[in-house]
Amino acid sequence: MEAEAKYTYVGIAVLALVVALVASVIWLKRTGAERDFARYTIYFEQQPLDGLAVGSGVNMRGINVGRVLDYQLSSDKLNQARVEVRLDRRAPVRENTSAVITRNFVTGIAQIRLVTPEPAGPPLTKAPEGERFPVIAEGQSDVAEITGRVTELGDMAGDVLQRLS
Repeated sequence: MEAEAKYTYVGIAVLALVVALVASVIWLKRTGAERDFARYTIYFEQQPLDGLAVGSGVNMRGINVGRVLDYQLSSDKLNQARVEVRLDRRAPVRENTSAVITRNFVTGIAQIRLVTPEPAGPPLTKAPEGERFPVIAEGQSDVAEITGRVTELGDMAGDVLQRLS
């Protein structure tokens, strides 16, 4: 009976070690993969998200610093889309950093470009109340700015023609 008791203790010890090994591998896999990245939320209201997909790139100054993890339409605001991105922790995301949608005009594939104006603000680390992740502000697209200027130019040309007649 004494010999059987030793086998029971050895079996329990081996089983506990296997459980501890599996738990540590799962923990390391989760924390190891995610510790090099930071997650952010971006709310787009003014820019269309045509061509943006899960896995689309996020870049700063032409360098790929992350990717799109998820996106969905807001249930609260009609024209708002919530995009969740995962960025390299070394990417200098500041409080005055803004996000702009850029597209390849040939393929139509979109990506997010992060722009930080000078002077750079403090690092963006805190999530607003009610949010899981820090929120990057939506910026103004270059195409939208050009379109707005062309519209202004058209309005000015119309005024000039009206004054000439």
